[in-house]
Amino acid sequence: MTVNLKYILVMVVCLGLTSSTIASDWTCYKGSAERRSSTYAAAPDTPFLMWKADLESELYSSPVVKNGKVFQVAFEEIVCIDCDTGNVLWTSSVPAYNSTPFLTNDKIIVATNRGVTALSLENGDFMWEYLVSGRFSNLELIDYIVSSPVVSEGKVVVGTRPYNYRVPSAVSDKINELYLVCLDETNGSEEWYRETQLGILSSPCIVNRRVFAASREMLCIDLENGRIVWNSEDRNPWNVKDPVKERYAFNQSTPALYHGLIVVGSCDMKRAKAESRYVGWQKIVAMDQYTGEIIWEWIKEGILFSSPAISEGKVYLYSFDGMVRCLSLLDGEELWETPISDPKDLDIGGFRLWPSPTVADGKVYIGSIEGVFYCLDAYTGEVLWKYETEGPIFSTPAVVSGIVLISSTDGKLYCFGIDPATYKTKAEQYLEDGVYDKAEEFLIKAKEYAKDDGEIEEIDNLLNIANSKMLEYQKRSDELSEAESLMDEADEILWKKEFEEAQSLYIKASEIYEEYNDEFGLSFCEKRMDYIEKRIEQQSWIETYWWLCILLICVFLALLFILKRYYR
Repeated sequence: MTVNLKYILVMVVCLGLTSSTIASDWTCYKGSAERRSSTYAAAPDTPFLMWKADLESELYSSPVVKNGKVFQVAFEEIVCIDCDTGNVLWTSSVPAYNSTPFLTNDKIIVATNRGVTALSLENGDFMWEYLVSGRFSNLELIDYIVSSPVVSEGKVVVGTRPYNYRVPSAVSDKINELYLVCLDETNGSEEWYRETQLGILSSPCIVNRRVFAASREMLCIDLENGRIVWNSEDRNPWNVKDPVKERYAFNQSTPALYHGLIVVGSCDMKRAKAESRYVGWQKIVAMDQYTGEIIWEWIKEGILFSSPAISEGKVYLYSFDGMVRCLSLLDGEELWETPISDPKDLDIGGFRLWPSPTVADGKVYIGSIEGVFYCLDAYTGEVLWKYETEGPIFSTPAVVSGIVLISSTDGKLYCFGIDPATYKTKAEQYLEDGVYDKAEEFLIKAKEYAKDDGEIEEIDNLLNIANSKMLEYQKRSDELSEAESLMDEADEILWKKEFEEAQSLYIKASEIYEEYNDEFGLSFCEKRMDYIEKRIEQQSWIETYWWLCILLICVFLALLFILKRYYR
């Protein structure tokens, strides 16, 4: 392990700022059960390397953070690292390699080359194991499971497809290992399982007790009993003749959920007849969580095995043509694109699921196949900084307050922090953006590094500005949080088809967004209200249809009764 010692003193002095990382967690792949891969936490503006830890193994899994500790899967072990110093606290042997763990209050849950294993969060001790090998067939599981587990309401859900899956020649009509399984978090006992067409290479996500999992089809499954609520291929059947518009293969991308929408990547490939290369159509698809209906889609020739991130009304993705792109969440319109690597063919050595972006503090963090870690401006796509590692990057960054972590196949875990020299500049930017709580936090820290009384006086003046705006800012933050809560409540009751109540909640949320001139929030609420209005109309037609059926049955029975009496 290598630690950058010259920054230890700085980090200790800055403990008031970095200690906030202890209260901030990134507990699973892409940060949450909704897999949005975004956070409101402060994040580095410059490549200020706090430390790097050499784990002496190619790293494909993404780092996760809880209680001031970083957990990283290396080759057949999980390593626990101190978030502030980069010192290794303990290692635990477990046959994992690809899967990113999920951290609960007391467990580390990770997929392995045997099934699913739970370890103690405190010290890495073994707690339970669920075996896939032999569960669905007599064949062994011959490689490492790629899917990263998600945990909700005491249940663990994960795909079981291994990385190098090959259909065994001995199997004719029954393909093993292509399942989505649900386990009891306490002891690993099986709750239910569902077979899928191509297996689950990506990672499932959960909201409102519904599991969303991407195989060739997109599946919505009841978390409680494993019942399929809808299958996207029922609405959009696989069409071999039309790969552009009607062929969807979602199995390489992890979905992200946002207030009634699923945003996921699709990539259907075919061999070109004229030359021996792959040709395909990459798509980002926004679907209705409740029905699987496609709301909008972005389509371009190419290959997409990345997973989208969602932040502030925008969708971010990275694909084989080397581009990071930003789309509008409202309609899929492409807003910008930035090249960060050369275009790649599918048959690249050591291919894994493509690296995916994380968005924080107005910036997009992403690793590239060339091994360069990038920070882009989230609004323009401009490259703000980059840092070169010594191997391709396949993992997704984790961001907690003030730091960003990324692992590379060079065997090292990198931790970038906020350079104390940028505290004042960062605070001024927060003031300009109207984020007064963060402005105050960084001004206080900047004051510790002030060079003279004149700079201290300048910082005090800025603090007075921040303090004078704080009550108004706090009220705005509370009101916008209330709007978010109203939308969450509406999303949940839409599953019960209580459309009028959901619509009233979205109306209240839209009024808050309108009051504070939140353009995206207002536009999104209006689209949701239009959607609910259509569902109300559909429900009305369904009810009318059933009443007509009942009426026709009554008329038919009445006619039978009359005819029976007439011919008696």
